[in-house]
Amino acid sequence: MTPGQLTRAALARPWVVAGGLAGLAALVWLVPLQLGWYVRGNLGDVSLYREAAGRMASGELPYRDFALEYPPGAAGLFLAAWPWPGPYSVAFSGLMLAALIVTAVAVFATARALGFSDLRAALAGAAGLALGHEALTSSVGAVDLKKKGKVMKYKNSDFYQNGVFQEEKAKQAYFDLMKRFNYPIPKPLREGLWVLDFALGDFVNVGMGGIFWWNNMEQSYFGHEIFLLPGQMILEHSHVRTEKAKPKMEAWHVRHGMIHTLGDGEATIPMPIKLPESQWPKFITCRNCQPLMPGEVRELNRLLAKHFMIGGPEGAIVSEYATAHDNDGLRFTNPKAKL
Repeated sequence: MTPGQLTRAALARPWVVAGGLAGLAALVWLVPLQLGWYVRGNLGDVSLYREAAGRMASGELPYRDFALEYPPGAAGLFLAAWPWPGPYSVAFSGLMLAALIVTAVAVFATARALGFSDLRAALAGAAGLALGHEALTSSVGAVDLKKKGKVMKYKNSDFYQNGVFQEEKAKQAYFDLMKRFNYPIPKPLREGLWVLDFALGDFVNVGMGGIFWWNNMEQSYFGHEIFLLPGQMILEHSHVRTEKAKPKMEAWHVRHGMIHTLGDGEATIPMPIKLPESQWPKFITCRNCQPLMPGEVRELNRLLAKHFMIGGPEGAIVSEYATAHDNDGLRFTNPKAKL
């Protein structure tokens, strides 16, 4: 059988053509990304999609509670990628691949229904792949995350040996987090990083890493970097006056990932995140839950207010700007907590 006869035989079976177009769509989506043709800085708006999805997942409505520059149908697409495990950009990239395949096959089917020859319908379907530009550029984040490494899933057994907290293993988990976010790890950070499980034995769910960049007690200013694994909670606490420092006031600036902050205010119902069973409900009084996305800043609403934060699905790196910090002024809701 000649090549021309093989082509005509294949075209006579629409499902073969549809499968071929689906494969071609996957190729168009995959190859340019892997070769770096579209990777020229941040061409996609995935971070904006993720921010919108996080707000909607927390109960906010686009156009009413926050500005959204995209049409209503796009908002639903952004939200559809939110529940999937792993990095948001990878989930959104998968949705774009599915949309690209559906576009190519739908154009082919429509062309056949309009009376196009099988060959012309197949060519029309292939031409429909030109509409995949958004799928290509929106997937840049997924390729970048592949280079950084996948989001790790940890168990408490990874960080404890015979009931003893293994600090070096915990530090390595945070260093891996930093590398995934392409966050620099200079010598002062590598040597000065500290980790806490608050002496509760539940590090995966309740813990933190951090470094105090500066803490000037005399002039009362403080710079702190906070590192959180996915879903990891800093214990609920407040800051009271001490002999060295007045009640601490602070603000949080998300650098990478996202967090949910919990504090004073009307209870958020339903709660958009899962709270650690080791703390909920006995040791959590803060019920007002708000997402904080990359680049956003939020401050403690009042002196002495109880508060805490939880890392998002990819973990988080957060800069804290504050008045001077004194550990003696920390008051945890959980009486068993220790530094």
